[in-house]
Amino acid sequence: MNSEPNATVQAFALIGPSGSGKTTLAKKLLNDYPTIFSFSVSHTTRPKSKFETHKIDYFFIDHKHFKKMIARNEFLEWEEVNSNLYGTSVKQIETILSDGKVPLLDIEVNGAERIRKYAEIVLGRPFSFTPIFLDVPCDVQEMRIRERKRGETEEEIQKRLKRYEMENAKKHSFDHIIPNINLNEAYTQILESVVRPRLLHRQEMQTM
Repeated sequence: MNSEPNATVQAFALIGPSGSGKTTLAKKLLNDYPTIFSFSVSHTTRPKSKFETHKIDYFFIDHKHFKKMIARNEFLEWEEVNSNLYGTSVKQIETILSDGKVPLLDIEVNGAERIRKYAEIVLGRPFSFTPIFLDVPCDVQEMRIRERKRGETEEEIQKRLKRYEMENAKKHSFDHIIPNINLNEAYTQILESVVRPRLLHRQEMQTM
């Protein structure tokens, strides 16, 4: 276990715009390696859909509660997306580490940049953070967003597409860029080129 105060701890994040496949690939990693990874459940102020479960998909809280957590420095990272707040709590990461597992995050590009800059200061220990950018071509991204329309207006869809452009412009600031046109190919590349080399000390990875 890497829960000792001065031990270097690891975390992985799947990052990219909405519709890039972060959640799907995260679930696959969690299903295939449940003894290694644990999902870092984010906090959000957006309304819960009928398909989501509190404390499983997100911690659904109101703006007042979220702002109090910000004031108390309880977030490792947070940001506003489409007028809703999202954040990764320090407590959530510490809980996963205390269980001897590797945190797996599903976050936005700006959140990943903040973690790279400030995580060691906030956590007070060496922190090895590996963000993996999921790269989706513009035409494929637009198709996915429209397929998942969720009852959104054209204006809301255009906001998502503009955010895609903003996040895509930052992809080259990350060391690991994985094309995600084919889900299975993307998953294999994530395992072979990024995850497995960093977790070879784990017996579960040695038996792949």
